[in-house]
Amino acid sequence: MGHNPDGSITVSKLGDYAEFGYTLSATCEGFGCSRRPLAVTLEDLIRIFGPDWPFVERKPRIKCQVCGSNRISWIIGMSGREDRKTLGHSHTP
Repeated sequence: MGHNPDGSITVSKLGDYAEFGYTLSATCEGFGCSRRPLAVTLEDLIRIFGPDWPFVERKPRIKCQVCGSNRISWIIGMSGREDRKTLGHSHTP
């Protein structure tokens, strides 16, 4: 769980994102795809990798089904909110 002694939370595992109401989505940054949304959801990732997958340390490496690029941006959102934060490309170390 992501609860800290000071009352704050740390969200780092896939299960934490689900528990605290976050959403995850991905877009392709490959040439010609122009940030095309990929068909992957938080529920898909939990089913494949499990709720204890350390998403922050090990973003899943996936490829775009259209162009084959692995330049994927992961986007964290809150259910019912428009503000989102882009985490960056999965191909960076």
